[in-house]
Amino acid sequence: MPCCYDALSARLVEQAGFPLTFVSGFSVSASRALPDTGLLSYGEMLDSMRNVSAAVCIPCIGDGDTGYGNEVNVKRTVRGYVRAAPRMAVVDVAEMRLKEAVPCLSTVRKTLAGEHCIFAASVVWAE
Repeated sequence: MPCCYDALSARLVEQAGFPLTFVSGFSVSASRALPDTGLLSYGEMLDSMRNVSAAVCIPCIGDGDTGYGNEVNVKRTVRGYVRAAPRMAVVDVAEMRLKEAVPCLSTVRKTLAGEHCIFAASVVWAE
């Protein structure tokens, strides 16, 4: 699956015929001449998610990194990404952070194993 970092790169992915794209923290960092060492803020990644989502019709995977802080921030990250990209397929957040922070998710399904797990973002908030 190809990664993108802005609206143009996302459109190129879509035009090439891929069924989805990944808004990668590494790619967004590199496009700003920054190393992928956690220098990007939640707001910068959210802005990238909004731009990509507005530019394409294919689903996006958002790189949630470690959720940008404590448990409250993880919850905010998941909500923000889901709102930013209505066609989003999944949110990538470190597994332990998501489990700790968002126990009220009713339809979370782990689809990949490993250090980071991908969770389905067909999220229903039980609040």
